[in-house]
Amino acid sequence: MIRPRFKAIALLPFTVLVSGVPHAQDETATYTITFEGLWTADDITDASLPIGAHFTQVIGATHNSSTTLWAPGGMASAGVEDVAELGIVTDLVREIGQNTDADVTVRAGSFFNSPTQTVSGTFTATASHPLVSVLSMIAPSPDWFVGVSSLSLYDNGWRNRVVDLYPYDAGTEQGSGWSLSNAATVPQGVIASIRNTGRFRDNPIARLSFTSEQATDEEEGAASPETHTADYTVPLLVPPGTSGGPQGMLRILNGTDESGTVEIYAVDDAGTRTGPATFTLNASAAAEFTATDLQSGNASLGLTGGIGADSNEEASGANYKKIPRELTLMLQEALLRDAVKFEYDPILRSEVGVAVVDGQGEELVDLRKEWLPREIYGEEDYTDRVMDLRRRRYYGRDSQDKAGILRYTKVNSALIDLADIPAPADERELTWLLSFFWQVDQAYNSLSDLMEHIGEGQRPLTHLLRELQDKYETSVSLGLQLSERGKLALPRLGLT
Repeated sequence: MIRPRFKAIALLPFTVLVSGVPHAQDETATYTITFEGLWTADDITDASLPIGAHFTQVIGATHNSSTTLWAPGGMASAGVEDVAELGIVTDLVREIGQNTDADVTVRAGSFFNSPTQTVSGTFTATASHPLVSVLSMIAPSPDWFVGVSSLSLYDNGWRNRVVDLYPYDAGTEQGSGWSLSNAATVPQGVIASIRNTGRFRDNPIARLSFTSEQATDEEEGAASPETHTADYTVPLLVPPGTSGGPQGMLRILNGTDESGTVEIYAVDDAGTRTGPATFTLNASAAAEFTATDLQSGNASLGLTGGIGADSNEEASGANYKKIPRELTLMLQEALLRDAVKFEYDPILRSEVGVAVVDGQGEELVDLRKEWLPREIYGEEDYTDRVMDLRRRRYYGRDSQDKAGILRYTKVNSALIDLADIPAPADERELTWLLSFFWQVDQAYNSLSDLMEHIGEGQRPLTHLLRELQDKYETSVSLGLQLSERGKLALPRLGLT
């Protein structure tokens, strides 16, 4: 019996004491920007987060006091509007490059960051451009975002900064729901806080931190947040005599005075790992999930992702893993934005998505090694699976399967590439193939039956008969066996 074990990885912040050494003389400082998503159903008036909830890439710049990217009460530029409405950063990056009072572009994460995901990036701040402004779209929404405006990193020395983030409305698009498609606000409004307004409660939904080894705090020994990762393995055994469905319950306690992100993975006895299921656990709080919650996620409980595998027989194999919900939603959004890179797969004979790209075509998420079936199953297994699916596509599983294309004999045969159809494996499949190209009234299951009904259709063109003969000969070389009556019917059907 395979006994699943759930591995919970908790990311719980704590404080440590550090010594401050003055660096006021430094002209530059290298900073790490860390964006921590805190957005759960507890932060909004809805019962659960909207479908596809996420933050987009954190984008902004360092600058001096003569300019700012955005500010409450000000008007959103075209670049800020694009970020707030669609998460697209191209125009804002262009505006930053053209702004002589801005210095370096600041980024963190990709264009899809889950509601409780933590992402980071690095940048260099200068004493002449010590302010930083960044923003990230709250998606899906009309034009809501989070961010900081003109935050100073220098105050008699470089400083670490931690800021809780609350939602803003960019004033560019109407709408009060979780929708991307809304009418423009005419005339354009101003950027305004929507904290504790409309769908949002009076809770921070994200946190930004700017940390540098060159930074000092005003008092020696000031606290600086860090993240601690702890792993716990919890055996979860399926009782004997059960049906094999999801069973059991997992309860997790946070005994600290800080909230944290918990990731849960399932690791079976074969060492196969699936997941994660992710949620935020508040300070001194507990969370309890059923096995069904863990398998597929439960948005009403703030649990996203899941550790369960699909039950269909294609979803199997030592390397199989379920695509997380966040990745599925990210790919859906990337497709809508024409942000998926495709490459030709000679086995599938089709273009397949291999990466998510930015506006310049640079790859942000590489799907090749971790998510393409060819890599997961291996070349031989993948080829066998594709060929089996292709056979079922044309011939069905059996004579009763309505999914087989060749059973629909009145379909225009010019729409089907005969070269794509696998060679028949038995007499029933060969009969379906010939029934289709003879365009008789139905797909018959034996060659003798088809011969009796060829008057219903018409003889295939000469070039098609040659291709059908080649397909038949390939089948024979692979071991095709026909009944005696079937062999006698072949000449009448154009084969020898």
